[in-house]
Amino acid sequence: MSDEEPRSRVLKASKDRLRETKEKNKIEELTNAIGDRRLRDLHDLVASLELESGWETVVRYLICAVQSQYSSPLITGPSKIRLEPLKVREMLFALFSCSGLEPIDYDTLALLQLLEQEESFARASTVFESHITNMAKEHIANGNILFFNLSNYSCSGIEGYRDVIEKTRNSQISKIRLFRTGAFVNIEPLWYTEFGRYALSGLAVKGTRISLSDFESVLSVLQVSSHTKSCLKKTLESNETHDILTLEYPLNENYRELLVLTINQDIKKLCTLGSRHTVPTIIARTRMAMDQYKSDESSNNYRELITCLTSHLLIRSVESVLVLEDILQLKNPRLTTLSALALGNFYHESAASLLIDVLCQTKDHNILHATNTALLNLFHKLPETTTLVFDKINSSTCTNIGHLKQIYKKISHQKRSYYEQ
Repeated sequence: MSDEEPRSRVLKASKDRLRETKEKNKIEELTNAIGDRRLRDLHDLVASLELESGWETVVRYLICAVQSQYSSPLITGPSKIRLEPLKVREMLFALFSCSGLEPIDYDTLALLQLLEQEESFARASTVFESHITNMAKEHIANGNILFFNLSNYSCSGIEGYRDVIEKTRNSQISKIRLFRTGAFVNIEPLWYTEFGRYALSGLAVKGTRISLSDFESVLSVLQVSSHTKSCLKKTLESNETHDILTLEYPLNENYRELLVLTINQDIKKLCTLGSRHTVPTIIARTRMAMDQYKSDESSNNYRELITCLTSHLLIRSVESVLVLEDILQLKNPRLTTLSALALGNFYHESAASLLIDVLCQTKDHNILHATNTALLNLFHKLPETTTLVFDKINSSTCTNIGHLKQIYKKISHQKRSYYEQ
C-alpha cells in the first residue's frame, strides 16, 4: 500500500467533515430564522443558498430545518426548542407569498416535497402559489373559512375570493342560534364562525358558556352590523324552534387543534403550535394580568405576568411589542428588566426604538445591563438598530447620552451578521 492512499483517505474524511459541518450550520441558520420569525433573513438565506448550491439543496435543507430545534428565546429554560408546526407553516407560506392561506388541508412537509424537482425558487414559488390558491378556492367555496385571512394577500388569482369570504362570514354568523340557560349564554356556535372566533379570542373568553354581561361585551366587539347583533340577541329570547347551523371544524388537523385549544384557553399547548392566531388571546390575558398586578403586586400575580411574557416570546409576533411596551410602563424594575430582555428577541424597529428609549431614561443598573444585552442581540440580526441608535444620539431627547454612546461604540466595532447564532 502506498503512502498516498492513507493521506487520500484522511483528506477525504476531512473534506467530508467540513462539508457536513457547513451543511449543519446552514440548516441551523434556516431553523433559527424560522423560529425567530425573521422573514427577511429567511429570504436572504434561501437566495444565497440557491446561488451557491442550487434549488434542490435549498429544499433539502428546508425539509431538515423545519423538523429541527432552534435557539430558545426564553430567559430561563432549555437552550433549544423544537420548531412549532404552525409557526413553521406561517413562515413558509410567507416565504412563498401565500400568507393567510395556511389553513388549507395539506401537510407542510408534503408541500415542500412538491417543490423538490423545480429548477429555481422563482419557479417553485409559482408552483406553490398555484397549488395553494386552487386548494384555498375549494375550501372557501365550501364555506371552510376559519383562520383564512386574505386582507393582505396580493395574488390576483384569488383576489375575487375576498368578497366570497366576507359574504360567507356574514352568512354564517347570521345563521347561528345562541341559547340562554338562566343567567348564562351558550356561545359554542360563535366559536365556529370567523367573526365570533376573532372576537372571543381577543377578549380571552374561555369555554362555551358565559354570563349575560360578558355576552354584551362580546357583542360590542363583534365586527358585524347592528342588525346582526340584534338578531343574535333575539335568538336568546325566542322560544321558536330553529334550524341549528352545523358546527364545522377546520379541515386541517393542526387548525382543528388550534381552535379547540383556543376555546379551552390552553395557553401552554397553544404555544407548542406557535400560531400568530394565538396572539390576541395572549395579549388579552397579559392585560388582565397587568391589571391584577397593579392592584396587588403579589407573587402569584407576578408569576402570571411572567407566564404571559414567556408566551409572547414563544409565538414571537410583532403585535406583542405593544403589550411589552405597556409592561415597561408599569415602572417595576423586575418587570422592566425582563421586558427589555424579551424585546431583544423581537427583530423589528419598534422593539429597538423602545429599548433605546429605556436606555436613555433609566438609571437602574440591572435595567441598563438588560437593555444593553437586548440591543446587542438586535444589532446582530436587525441592521436598522445602528441607525436608530445613531439618530437618538444626535437628538436632544436622551438624558443618558453616555450610555447610548457606549452601546453605539460597541456595535460600531462589532461585525454584524444577520444570521449570527
